[in-house]
Amino acid sequence: MDAVNRADFADGLAVPGDLGLAVPGWQTADAIQAGYTSAVNVAELNFFLADNWTTTTCNPRDPCHRVSRTTQVDWLGGFIWAGVDETTFLRVTTDPSVPTTAYRIAASSNMFGAKTGVRARRLWEDWALEGFAKLGLGGSWLHQSTSPITTGLAPGFEYRMGREAETTNTSFLSTMNITAIRSLGEHWSLRVGYNLAWLSGLALAPNQFDFTDTSTSGTGIEGAGSMFLFGANLGVERKW
Repeated sequence: MDAVNRADFADGLAVPGDLGLAVPGWQTADAIQAGYTSAVNVAELNFFLADNWTTTTCNPRDPCHRVSRTTQVDWLGGFIWAGVDETTFLRVTTDPSVPTTAYRIAASSNMFGAKTGVRARRLWEDWALEGFAKLGLGGSWLHQSTSPITTGLAPGFEYRMGREAETTNTSFLSTMNITAIRSLGEHWSLRVGYNLAWLSGLALAPNQFDFTDTSTSGTGIEGAGSMFLFGANLGVERKW
């Protein structure tokens, strides 16, 4: 996920807080560009306990035609890893004739934990409907690092040295899915569905901005961030 935005206003833009006051030109900037990138990766190891049953009913319009419907339920448990890596920056142009400088932050959150959930599938003729819900809880390692802060009006001088911090936290991950499945033959099927995911206990990069100007500025870490994701899935399934 990526986002970027820029504001231009000659001598009319300011970086907030005491940091903006301390760095020459950051209270009268010509342009400020903000950027943000975020990547999420998840890996799971699941163990399943399966159960299924079949019901057969007669078609009221054609009593000789019987319809079978199979329900499959998988109770699952296992282990999960979720990693969130982010970067963010404020790029400040104090004057068109001097180099642009920036306040950059990189943050990462790595969650390791246990999970439980259920997956169910209902089959009838050439169609199936499948859904799952999973809950994961675990510990996480959070880290953030900040680049040195400089300004083009005073080349070579660092108003804040590069700093970093790390800590541990408790994280939560919940995922849900609903998918429609259309059989394409004996072994292949087409899948179309929708997904929801909620992650908490994250060190999100924008939350690490520290606009104070003290000896400990930039050495803390904010780990109470959360993320809500949603989107569609499209794919094929092979059974054997």
